[in-house]
Amino acid sequence: KLAIKAGDTISFMNDDPWFHNIFSLSELKTFDLGSYPKGQSKSVTFEKPGQADIECAIHPQMLLKVEVK
Repeated sequence: KLAIKAGDTISFMNDDPWFHNIFSLSELKTFDLGSYPKGQSKSVTFEKPGQADIECAIHPQMLLKVEVK
């Protein structure tokens, strides 16, 4: 779980040797960053308060809960 403030941006850096595809279907923020390889980073800004569940389409065991205050 990660707590941030409204207006904060999270960078999702891929330091792994395999691709990741970070996405969220949460009401707070819906996005799909697409697949990207090691060494790349993609960012998402969370404009309003609430909670978002963030997952990886390639690795279903990966889950991040973001609480925006």
